[in-house]
Parts: sequence; structure tokens; C-alpha cells
Amino acid sequence: MSEITHPTIKDGWFREISSMWPGQAMTLKVNQVLHHEKSKYQDVLIFESSDHGTVLVLDNVIQCTERDEFAYQEMITHLAMNSHPNPERVLVIGGGDGGVLREVVKHSSVKTAILCDIDESVIRLSKKYLPGMSIGFQHPNVSTHIGDGFKFLEDRKNEFDVIITDSSDPEGPAESLFQKPYFELLHGALREGGVITTQAENQWLHLSLISSLKASCKEVFPIVEYAYTTIPTYPSGQIGFMVCCKDAKRDVKAPLRSWSQEEEEKLCSGVEEDDDLPTIEELLFGARNAQEWQKTGSSDRHVTGGSEGNLEDAQQEADGIDVQTHDNLTPDGGDKEREVVRPDKSIGTHDNDTDTNGFTTLRNKPKPSRKEPGSPGDPIIVQDQDIDSSGDGASEE
Repeated sequence: MSEITHPTIKDGWFREISSMWPGQAMTLKVNQVLHHEKSKYQDVLIFESSDHGTVLVLDNVIQCTERDEFAYQEMITHLAMNSHPNPERVLVIGGGDGGVLREVVKHSSVKTAILCDIDESVIRLSKKYLPGMSIGFQHPNVSTHIGDGFKFLEDRKNEFDVIITDSSDPEGPAESLFQKPYFELLHGALREGGVITTQAENQWLHLSLISSLKASCKEVFPIVEYAYTTIPTYPSGQIGFMVCCKDAKRDVKAPLRSWSQEEEEKLCSGVEEDDDLPTIEELLFGARNAQEWQKTGSSDRHVTGGSEGNLEDAQQEADGIDVQTHDNLTPDGGDKEREVVRPDKSIGTHDNDTDTNGFTTLRNKPKPSRKEPGSPGDPIIVQDQDIDSSGDGASEE
């Protein structure tokens, strides 16, 4: 098979260049391009980097890397989930890589979790190349809808406790998800006391956009706050979120629920220090169901939308697709264990408990353990902050 190439990769380096962050660019060293295709909606690139594991790129913009994705997924999810007293029905708009879904189903209160993404290719490819993120798709309470999130919401009234919008930047298919009509649909789809979070861009680069976004949210919701987290591979190392609630008396800056330290270590620790700790599959599905999941692999559950059935049927309906892929086969045709880079830069495989150096591997867990508060990547909430659209920065209320 010939080597896969891509316009964003030059001399072995991926370059993230965009008009949304003029004059700067993130670069990552590429070990191998794993897959490239042009789906019906966007350009999809997946490559193995030298230090950040597998990287998903949509329309030339980094969506996630195995090394730091947890900083985004945890923040956008748990801000909303812990601002609701008992979230039972949860909707995720976008988020086809499965990272948000993985975090949602860690909450035992969740009885139904629906993910709606317009591009089946992101879901399909994440299941293949990002198993540590896409594991949530296999949870028995999860269903997937392939279609436009805007249209999906039009038929839903008073249905969800929490809605999380994990969108790409406001260009192309995601542009409508940053406008007032979308937030009105979110408001209508929420039950009383419902909470939303939505991706809200970067303070260093997009103050005007954030100001407009917050103003639109305040026209619809009585409670609106801006929060942010740090994540190295996003532009300027920061990304924000709008947190909105239908209950005018709710303080979304004060969590209504929380995990114990032991629960947090079990659910959110990426590197195991004790082999007696359960795997992420056991935590999400229970020990017995985890064994069944490991036997059956990544079969599709409850897929609706553009097709009735599975993602392969949806793929056949998507036109204009040009696919290049490396299937990671050994010379004799057998499956090759895909290596992943842990944040400490030691290497492990998804299939073995320890590598040849004696290090414990990820075992499909999402992120490195964080022992001390305030370490890089810890989520941060901005208290009572308004964004000044003049470009002079944020002012305290």
C-alpha cells in the first residue's frame, strides 16, 4: 500500500493553520498517517503522532489527541452533569469521537444517553482508531442517531435533563450550533431544571464571538456562565464552555453532586498503579458485561437516523467519499497491536497489562491520573465572568 499523504503534513510534521487563529499554528510530529477520507461533510484525517498518541483532525483542525483529550471531555461533561440533581436522560449533540459519551455514562443516574452526530464517518473511525474514547458507544443505555442535531431537536420537547453540545468550530456544518435559534431548541428540549453545556471557543482569540454567544444564551436561559479548561493541543492551550440552566435559582458554579476521591480515582484515573483496580470496561458496564463486551468487540448499538441499522448502512448512503487507510496489518496478514503513547511517554498496547519495561498500560483508560490539584490540565471555572467584546479582556461582574 502506498503511503498516505495529506496537504497539512510537510516534512513529517502536521501543521494546524486556520484563519480562526491567524499568525500562529500548532505542529505535531507524525509517525504515520492511519486514515484519510473526505466524508459527505468534512475532511477526516487520523494519524499517529510521536508524543500525543492517535490524533483526530477534521477539516485540518485538531479535534482530539489521546494524550490530552480528557481535559476537554471531562470538563464539558461533568460541568453539566454535576449541575443537575439527578440526570437520567442525556443528549450529546456532535461528539462523534465518543469522548463525551464515555464521561456521561460514568454517572450511575443515567438511564438513557443519546448521541446525535451528522457525520457517521467520525463515529465509525473513532471506534476503529480511538477505542479509549469510543468505548462509551457500547454501554447498554446508549443509542446513536446519525443526522442533523438541529433537526433532531425540533421534534423533542421537555425530554432531557442534560444536553451537551460537543461541536467543532463555528464553520461549515457546526455554524448553526452557535446561534440563538439553536439555543431556543435546546431550551425547549430540556425538562424543568435542565442544564446544557456547549463548546464556547477561546478567550485569547475569540472574545467577540464569546461575547455574542453569551448574549444569545442570556436571551434564552436565566442562568448563563462561561467556564474554561486548559488543553495543550487546542489553539492557545485553552477552550471555553457555556453552562446554562432553565432554573433561575440554580447556581451552576456550585456542583449539586460529586464523586468521592476514591470514585474519581477509579473513574477518571488513566494510568493504573494497582492491578486490582477495575478496567474502564468493568466500571462502565460491570464486570460480567465487560467480559461480554471484550468478547463481542465494537458492535454497533441502537443506531438510527440516516439509516435503520448500523453505521455500515449509513456509510453507503453518504456520497462523495474518498477513503485512504492503513489497516495496521503485520506482514503475514495478522492483526498488529496498535501502540499508544501514555502521557509519561512510555509505550503500552491495548491488549497487554504490562509492557516489556514493566510499565502498566492504559488498558483503554482515558487519561493520566492527577494526584495534586492545580496540575496542568485540571479544569477551571471562571467565576461570574463577562466577556468584553472590545477585546480588552474579561471583566468581573
